[in-house]
Amino acid sequence: MVSHWSHRMPASWENGCATFPFPDGPYAQMGATDTGIAIRLVTADAIQDETMRGVIERHLDRFAFRQAPLTFSW
Repeated sequence: MVSHWSHRMPASWENGCATFPFPDGPYAQMGATDTGIAIRLVTADAIQDETMRGVIERHLDRFAFRQAPLTFSW
């Protein structure tokens, strides 16, 4: 995901955590855990939050197509 999104935004990877700043202010931080991926999503409001959750879910499902659809617990 870091490599993929870094083509469109200044994604970074540090201490096992990836940070993705999206256009218009929201950003996500992701890190691997023993049971999945921990995602911290910061948005301006509920509408932007719902939109960005969808973006992240669709991308993760695409990358993990053999395991998709994945289960997300926000």
